[in-house]
Amino acid sequence: MPQDEPTLIDHVPPEVRAEVQAGLADEAPRTPTITIASGAESGRYLSIEPQSRALFIGRDATCEFTIDDPSVSRRHARLYLDSSTRELSVVVQDLGSTNGTRVNNEEIRRRVLEHGDRILVGDILLRFEMLDPIDIAYRDGLARKIEESDQDPLTGLLTRAALDEHMPGLLQRCQERSWPVSAVLMDLDHFKQINDTRGHTVGDTVLQRCGEIVSATIRADDLGVRFGGEEFLIIFPGARRLHARLLAERIREAVGAEPFPQVGAMQVTASFGVAEKGRLESVTEWLERADQALYRAKDRGRNRSEAAPMPRRN
Repeated sequence: MPQDEPTLIDHVPPEVRAEVQAGLADEAPRTPTITIASGAESGRYLSIEPQSRALFIGRDATCEFTIDDPSVSRRHARLYLDSSTRELSVVVQDLGSTNGTRVNNEEIRRRVLEHGDRILVGDILLRFEMLDPIDIAYRDGLARKIEESDQDPLTGLLTRAALDEHMPGLLQRCQERSWPVSAVLMDLDHFKQINDTRGHTVGDTVLQRCGEIVSATIRADDLGVRFGGEEFLIIFPGARRLHARLLAERIREAVGAEPFPQVGAMQVTASFGVAEKGRLESVTEWLERADQALYRAKDRGRNRSEAAPMPRRN
């Protein structure tokens, strides 16, 4: 390796570098980890400590590793340490989940994991790795950077958490200036099929490019948000619902015209639900109307936009 080429240890925060190097000197054991490798929370990981008896994976808030995705059961799978062999092993066990658990594309009930194994719980891909102290420190530093940022690392749009911070100020500004404000919910059509047939790496490429299209289309004062797995939210201050629908159509046409060679013969399209906020309406009620309009667009054939009527209580 050239002398001036940075190594992994160079990216570790200085305050933990000495501790890491001390751990290496003592030949510290590797730590088993699982990392989310697809979807909205890509990069989040969990270390499995030696004293852990069992760690549950699922949608339920009581699980040690929660994954908020409809394809994941409330208690989907568990990981536990098997000390019956000479070397400590990590075992994954499916808990009778609706969509099953797969390891390296093979459906399993129970499997001893090896470094680099790919675990699919529902539609969410996990990676099992044995990491040394440098790896752990590097990932902790990266996680802190992501937490401190408003941007979704995949699409470059705002995160859902950042929306909660920006929305009150935006709505207050619109109220003070008597501006209308509209929301557009965008959902990619048949995205699960892309992931299933082309893989999650291609799916992430599609999401990344769609984020770029949204960013290039909206105005500087608009909010573009990665709202869920393949769902985006755009807030248009100063826009009535018809104007917002025109902007939604512009994005829809741009997505439909993008070639996406990675998906082969499939065409990537998106559906949109538009809603203008009522004066007396809560944010939850407003976004729920946008969501209902999105479902109408899906029911009416996809690759289209629908605008919600204004609420009666306005």
